[in-house]
Amino acid sequence: RLPLVIGMPIFIVDNITVELGLANGSRGTLVNINFEKREGCCYAIPAEVDITLYTSSNPSAIFPHWIAILLAAKSIQFSKGTGKKLYSTHHHQLPFIPGFSFTAHNSQSRSLNAATIHLESCATIAASYVMLS
Repeated sequence: RLPLVIGMPIFIVDNITVELGLANGSRGTLVNINFEKREGCCYAIPAEVDITLYTSSNPSAIFPHWIAILLAAKSIQFSKGTGKKLYSTHHHQLPFIPGFSFTAHNSQSRSLNAATIHLESCATIAASYVMLS
């Protein structure tokens, strides 16, 4: 499950189109969600986000930083225990997560107006440096 609320900050987790500013780590705001109902469940399909690093190629666009983000398909292969049999699965998910908080490495090199840092969680001094840099 991915909790989605219009107006929430989002954090892109895939390199969708790097040259357009849609890269892993890009931040934006969720502005619209489209749902599809299947078998009694609602599934988010294209979601519109406002990403300031992206600018539409349409010079007359009313919202030049809005873009529809589609579901991303991911495939995973794994084996259980020491077995040689490979299992595979796949899922489709919007390639972003809520952007209310960041891991230490995701926050590195960001300009933030305010931050709360949990220094006790740092295993090393280097980890605290990453959070503060």
